[in-house]
Amino acid sequence: MWSAYNSVPITTGWSYYYGHPNSTKPQPFYFQTLYGQYYATDTQITPGTTTLSGKDAAYGYMSEYSSYGQVKGVTWKFSGNTTFTVRSCKTPDITVPLGSHASNDFPAVGSTSQPVPFNFQINDCAAEMTSVSYTFKPAAGITLQGSGNNQYLTLDSSSTASGVGVQVLYEDGITAVPFNTKTAFSGYVKATGGSYTIPMKARYVRTGTISTGTANSAAEFVMAYE
Repeated sequence: MWSAYNSVPITTGWSYYYGHPNSTKPQPFYFQTLYGQYYATDTQITPGTTTLSGKDAAYGYMSEYSSYGQVKGVTWKFSGNTTFTVRSCKTPDITVPLGSHASNDFPAVGSTSQPVPFNFQINDCAAEMTSVSYTFKPAAGITLQGSGNNQYLTLDSSSTASGVGVQVLYEDGITAVPFNTKTAFSGYVKATGGSYTIPMKARYVRTGTISTGTANSAAEFVMAYE
């Protein structure tokens, strides 16, 4: 698609030309600044700098009205460097200590520990993006079980406990954060960008017969910017 921003000047200033008296436009005419735009050839753009050194942008002929009827070729060229940046946000890693618990703290399947608050930070967002979205996914070796507000992450392979899982919730402590679903962040302000916080909580949930030990899990989040 054509970029809607930052047209690149090919020529600047005014150039004055006389029209041929036998042409349909015999009056004098002018060229002002000519502009070019970059064209995206892929859905993924790699940040960096490109050098345009004498690249031909356009070519044409102009007839010089004189007794000799001369015809002159005219070439417009790009030159200079252009730096491409990718608009995005910074999302730091998160560690949430869920604490130590006795097995009798979970008397039945579905029993949970007290939710532990944490913040999902979306920092240093560039301005002028159309949208910011996130997708939570189970980390490698971990699966998502259940559905809706009853969903939970299984423990990782380093864990020695069993019979529990980990739930990730929004701030209300009830609504589960959707996994494997792209979620638009409605708080993003296009005009200014900035940093944002989404309060969340995590907790253990009993999923079966409990055996004691370490109980760790992990999730990943993928950001999307448009």
